[in-house]
Amino acid sequence: MFSFLKLLTSITLVGHVQKLFDVLDFLNVPRRKLVSRHVKIHTKPLSEYIDNWDEVYSTLNGTQYESFLTSDYTI
Repeated sequence: MFSFLKLLTSITLVGHVQKLFDVLDFLNVPRRKLVSRHVKIHTKPLSEYIDNWDEVYSTLNGTQYESFLTSDYTI
């Protein structure tokens, strides 16, 4: 899950801090000040980067966070 949170943090900090906090709350992870110096370098769907994509998909599908499954995180 750490890899997913790290990826989510780097993606989400670009203008969607409240959504990030919502996801952290959903995952029962403590809120904290998060910073990122990451730059988008991926060009493929998230499912090709996340090893446990089936688990992530089934967890988020049908919830208020399902938009993370298909969003194109362009800057």
